[in-house]
Amino acid sequence: MNDYAQLLHKLSRVRSVDAEEVADATERLRRDRAKVAALRAALETEADELAGAAGLLSAPVLDLRAPVDPLAGQSTLDTELRAGHAALATAESARKAAVQAGKLPTLLPKAHHLVRNTLVYGGILAVVFVLQFAVSLGLDGDDLSLWLAFLPPVAGVLAGYVTIGAVARPRVPTVDKHAKVIEFRVYKSPRLGVALAVVDIAAFVLLTLRG
Repeated sequence: MNDYAQLLHKLSRVRSVDAEEVADATERLRRDRAKVAALRAALETEADELAGAAGLLSAPVLDLRAPVDPLAGQSTLDTELRAGHAALATAESARKAAVQAGKLPTLLPKAHHLVRNTLVYGGILAVVFVLQFAVSLGLDGDDLSLWLAFLPPVAGVLAGYVTIGAVARPRVPTVDKHAKVIEFRVYKSPRLGVALAVVDIAAFVLLTLRG
């Protein structure tokens, strides 16, 4: 009878231990499911934001899928969670860097506005000067009129003014804490364009007079 009581006591303890282990396993499973669900939601949110930023910037979307190693052993849940969080951090960092870059001017984003404007005005007026010279070759010296010396450079300055307004404006608008767009000030340097146009006109007149 005493042995029977001891067996019942041991059986009761085994059942108690098994119940505790089952409860612990159930709790661990619940926590793991919560971690996976939270990571999945964060990845979906980040993927949507990344796709939106990529579409706005016309950039390729970062692949968040981890490379599969066929020689690697079976991974654990903790390993997969760490890999998922690492991918999430990489995606978030890439998105923030891309959006920050998108808030800069399209052409020469880190250059001073005078450098950018000189390049735009100078490039357009250089093309204008070549066209002026090409047209003047087909005309006699007496047929050269003032419009050929003055009108093309003026048109070039206007074209440069419009071009700077396009290439110096960021692709991603900056917003304040109330989600209102902050107007980006574009320095178009019209005086610089006029000065370069005067140089173009003077160079063309001197060249034609010598010819």
